[in-house]
Amino acid sequence: MKKNSFILLLFLAIQLSAQENAFIIHGTTHPDIYPIVKVFLRYENFQGQRVSDTVHVEKGKFVLRGKLAQASRVMIGFMPDTSSALVKVKRSSTFPITIDNETMELDFVIANQLTLRGSATHDDELRWITTLKHQSATISKAERIDSFIRANPTSGYSLVLLSDLIKFTDQLQQIEPLLYLLPASARQSSLGQKIADEIAKRKTIDIGNKAPNFELADNKGNLHTLTSMKGKYVLLEFWASWCTPCRQENKFIREAWKNFQQEPIVLVSISIDGEQGKKDWLDLLAKEQLPWLQLLDPGGHQGKVAQAYQISGIPKNFLIDPEGNIIALNIRGENLSDKIKPFLK
Repeated sequence: MKKNSFILLLFLAIQLSAQENAFIIHGTTHPDIYPIVKVFLRYENFQGQRVSDTVHVEKGKFVLRGKLAQASRVMIGFMPDTSSALVKVKRSSTFPITIDNETMELDFVIANQLTLRGSATHDDELRWITTLKHQSATISKAERIDSFIRANPTSGYSLVLLSDLIKFTDQLQQIEPLLYLLPASARQSSLGQKIADEIAKRKTIDIGNKAPNFELADNKGNLHTLTSMKGKYVLLEFWASWCTPCRQENKFIREAWKNFQQEPIVLVSISIDGEQGKKDWLDLLAKEQLPWLQLLDPGGHQGKVAQAYQISGIPKNFLIDPEGNIIALNIRGENLSDKIKPFLK
């Protein structure tokens, strides 16, 4: 009897926990203005699985249900009735929006006219958007995120913003302190653990660590290794022929190459075009005549070298000293040689 009671209590506890990690969105659309036939929601559930849920709209009403691990940014989309004369744009309208495990009300009229009530995290998201509009354009996105998180550490949206920040900055000394400003519940959430794991992984390729060796072919088929460059400084730049900011950066690298002819430094670019994009890479090299060492990771962004250097975005570069240690990250822009020279001893 006691055993059965224990099982029943355990079952009820599991059910209660599942309910706490659940959201309900009661939605309203306006058929007389812009008739919607279906609504879809894409998100990651409390088990870390990617979910794509689609519901039909009945008389302008719909309900979406699911379970999140924590406050999360989701993608919601509205599929119009393309047979209606009111619908001029035949494609779906999609929006990224942040929601909580709460009961919420959503009102969609047309285009960007969407209102969500009942989510504290979404309220903070709107506050963040308003802040962006009023802040000076000279303040970087990273600085804005840093400021918001420090001012709002208990907000669920701070965790979402931190997950954005780690995607476009390598400054671990900025990211890690922000993570520990968040409450334990946020750090221990699924998203918080992912951020912590990413920080730990990046520390293996941070300043002060050995740069991973590689063996890659240049545009003429000759093999090159990092170890063969020992005794010289190496500026290692990851890029791709399709990357517009990378091609802009190549202009600055070209100037640095001219200025470093008598310096003990090698400039090396590794393309993540991959084997599939090899022709585009070769065509661009022939067109732009880039005079420094050009290598190709045949596996692209999933290649062994790109993975070893944890390349999630480009352009990205590493300055490596004569002993093979990483001494700087992402030195770029105009007057590149002046920015590098202080590191050359």
